[in-house]
Amino acid sequence: MEHPGIFFFPFSEPEPVDVTGLEPGVLSRRIPDFLCICLNDNGRENAGLLEIRAADEDGVPTGNWLALDQAPEADDVMSFLPNNGVTAAIVGTLKLTQDQVRLDAPTHRDDGLEIDLTLIRDRHGLDQTTFPWRLNLKDPGTSCVALARRIARELAVPMNSRTWEKVGTHNPTAFLHFLRGLDGAASLDPEVLLGRDPRELLEPFIEALIADPEFGLALRRLHVAIHEAVHACVMTLEEGVALLDRALSAYPADHEAAASIGEFLVAVEENDRAEEWLRLAVSQPEPPASALETLGILLANRDETVQARNLWLTGVRLDGHPDFFAHLARLAFTENDVGEAWDKVLRGLRRIYEQRLHPGEWEEEEGRSGVLLRYLSEHLGEAGAAPPPDVVDLLVDLCGHVLEPADRLELGLCLALVDRSDAATQALRGALPHVEDVDRRDVGAQRLAELLVPDFDERFKLAASIEEAGPDIDNALAFLREVSQEVPQLWPAAYFSGKLHDLRGELVEAANWFRKAASLRRDQQTIWARLAACASRAGDIGDACDAMERAVEIEPNDARLQADLALFLHAAGREEEARAAIEAAETLDPEDENVERARRVIAGD
Repeated sequence: MEHPGIFFFPFSEPEPVDVTGLEPGVLSRRIPDFLCICLNDNGRENAGLLEIRAADEDGVPTGNWLALDQAPEADDVMSFLPNNGVTAAIVGTLKLTQDQVRLDAPTHRDDGLEIDLTLIRDRHGLDQTTFPWRLNLKDPGTSCVALARRIARELAVPMNSRTWEKVGTHNPTAFLHFLRGLDGAASLDPEVLLGRDPRELLEPFIEALIADPEFGLALRRLHVAIHEAVHACVMTLEEGVALLDRALSAYPADHEAAASIGEFLVAVEENDRAEEWLRLAVSQPEPPASALETLGILLANRDETVQARNLWLTGVRLDGHPDFFAHLARLAFTENDVGEAWDKVLRGLRRIYEQRLHPGEWEEEEGRSGVLLRYLSEHLGEAGAAPPPDVVDLLVDLCGHVLEPADRLELGLCLALVDRSDAATQALRGALPHVEDVDRRDVGAQRLAELLVPDFDERFKLAASIEEAGPDIDNALAFLREVSQEVPQLWPAAYFSGKLHDLRGELVEAANWFRKAASLRRDQQTIWARLAACASRAGDIGDACDAMERAVEIEPNDARLQADLALFLHAAGREEEARAAIEAAETLDPEDENVERARRVIAGD
């Protein structure tokens, strides 16, 4: 498992650091946390903070943060860290240069806080750099960023120096609220939350936004913390959404974060709230492309097509991504403006072609074809959707340039639908082994089989319809073997091969085919159930149990699957698990014949 190369320890406090409005220890924990954020701003996890909890006399964690009254020695520091891949450990001591700091009182530049930092580059502490740093409490955020730059130079770590200018704050109150928010987010651990309200722990991020609406980093970290808290089940989605509502009321200025939150809310089907965030994002002078696109989709879905079109036209002008042409083309087809629709398709395809010819001129995330090829492959399948010759020629030209598997699969489907079989075959063969979306892979695999195997549809239906042993099985198996050789990703060919071998009593061969089908579509409970039954009859009860457990994982509310699992577990001598499975089956459907039969067998009746 990869880990950062630089580790920060919480800073020590020889004397308690008293800053008005902050709980003890927040600065010593969260200034290092913020320095990690700065050093990781280049998209890589260069630095990490060791979050150290206190323990009682028996070594049981109490949930409280460990407070250090002196910086640990190099040997002690390194004993906490992985043996390999660590380039530096950083410890520090935090001191007040006066008895108490009040942010609402005038301060001189050198008043307030001093940090003595030590950078340890080897396990024996022989290579160390030590330097002091005075924190300017008139602008502590910018002062901490300057410290991060100093550390980055010392350790030769690249650091984006412009991000703070875009999403930072010069407001000391806002920054210290932000540090409190980081401390709260770090406490959202289900093992040590100890009944604290997670909403209260994240409230300081909102207070930071209220103090400075342009403090975009506070909004971004709030969004990340909510997402992680909901995923860890320490906060409900409703609670997280309510926090975002409060953040929206501060009218934050970070349009990129607003767009990201809007897309998150669309994903969780909070469309009305998503629209508010997306409208906030597009109200800025340079709206994010994602906000223009997503808000346009929301509006088009409720037939507000004029606004949707204007948003997408703005996206074409400002961003030029092929997705905007795709949405405009779909809208034009819906309005029966066929000429306009094909014009947008052609312009979008040309944009994809430009991206592939000159990739260095495009942002990394724009080096994808997006939804245009997917939409086009669906539209070309509709009756009467004959494209102009220019579109067909450009699709053929793209075959040698579109290499991303998902896009290449959609391109292959388009080429097949415009009767460019050779190019379609080339594209689909290259894409299928690498496509991650199994549903789209199935579509592509079937289309490739239709291109390569004569009379595929008719012959496949015939092979799949065989229900008993007989002379037709040999021809059907030969056909399915041919299909599997030509298109290894077509799992139904493997599944029905297993079924036909099973009908002939060739259980080992059948199980092998079922395993191949299951390796291609692990989400199909039918495959696992057939594999379990086949393995059971072959006497491999262990494999039967494993396969049926997979089937039940996929369909836990199927009483028959639960009953069959109970029987297999009983046969394997796993009686406690068998009883649990039959109880689940009886709860789901106590009158089912399979459930009743399994109950009698397990009871020994």
